[in-house]
Amino acid sequence: MSQEIYARKGERITCTEGHHICTMAKDAVLGDMPEPEDYTDWQIPEPKFGAYPTCHCGAPFFSTNTGTVLHFEDGWRNPRGLEIEWKPPGRKAA
Repeated sequence: MSQEIYARKGERITCTEGHHICTMAKDAVLGDMPEPEDYTDWQIPEPKFGAYPTCHCGAPFFSTNTGTVLHFEDGWRNPRGLEIEWKPPGRKAA
């Protein structure tokens, strides 16, 4: 049984303004929980667990409002395969 890949090794995570944040260190399988070792080549200080970092420009690159979602060069992706309804941090879904 093949596993669906939602992000490939070498793909860049970016902020919503397109700045490079970090790079995928390995292929990421849909449904797996993201782990710190999944990311490399940090362009900002590596985030600590529980922190809500942003890019140096202030734009977001991840959100936990509707489950963890990450921003890639082609837009938002959810590691669990759920539909994404992204809201800026601090805003609640209607």
